[in-house]
Amino acid sequence: MARLPRWVVSVAALVALCTPTGASAQRVAARLPAGFVEQVLVEGLTRPTTMAWAPDNRLWIGGKEGYVWSLDLRDLQAPALDAFGQIPVNTEGDHGLVGIAVDPDYSTNHHIWVYYTTDQPIRNRLSRFRHVGQQLVDETIMLETSDLQSPIHTGGCIRFAQDKTLFVSTGDDQVGNASQNTFDLRGKILHINRDGSPAAGNPYFDGERGDPRVWAYGFRNPWRFSLQPESGNLFIGDVGEATHEELDLGFPGGNFGWPLAEGPTPPAVPGLRYPIYSYLHTSLLGNSITGGEHASANNFP
Repeated sequence: MARLPRWVVSVAALVALCTPTGASAQRVAARLPAGFVEQVLVEGLTRPTTMAWAPDNRLWIGGKEGYVWSLDLRDLQAPALDAFGQIPVNTEGDHGLVGIAVDPDYSTNHHIWVYYTTDQPIRNRLSRFRHVGQQLVDETIMLETSDLQSPIHTGGCIRFAQDKTLFVSTGDDQVGNASQNTFDLRGKILHINRDGSPAAGNPYFDGERGDPRVWAYGFRNPWRFSLQPESGNLFIGDVGEATHEELDLGFPGGNFGWPLAEGPTPPAVPGLRYPIYSYLHTSLLGNSITGGEHASANNFP
């Protein structure tokens, strides 16, 4: 997973999908680069956090408070919104429904995958649901973290690879040492099959030096990552603490440093993989790296 074809990473918001509810939710028109346009497709969603495309040109959307919607975009002039109820979640701090993915075989199995925080006990959970009519039914729990100690650093990005395996990001639960413990699911990128088993080729597949589902470790809060088209490389946005935000190029078995390092500092710590790009919190880019997508270098916008 080292080949880097001519793609670029975009960290700009290209389309305004929704605005949150509440008296203070006032949409401000974006100042966009030449060639980009903004079109509001739906409003009034409750704290939307995550979205994923289905093959039928529907956009599935998850909200922090456990709501799930799908937006039919076959007619951009009159998009239709369907609501699928509310999954019970813990919403303290970063917790809630924070990840959603559409199964690669959705056309035949109608599976929707959701990453959310449970209540009593409080854990981060990955579950698979089946879409039937206006409901999500038949929840199947695929993995859970240990009981959480903090309301922040949840992670929660879930993305399918071309081989139909699933990558999952988890935050460190504000327990930095968990990130360096390869037997702990927190502060990691996990790689599993659709039945919840470890994906073949994982660095700790034999279970002797770490949990066989762990693919990479040493993350603080990898809130979002994307898979580069063609190469399948993972580009991981890891939210920093005091100084730096990171963009990491994923590598199986890689130790990405937290809490031993943040961004490029301290340099030259043996065994660590440093970010391919980082920026200081004094930058105009802001104090939280929240994600990005890929576009071909000759077609942007």
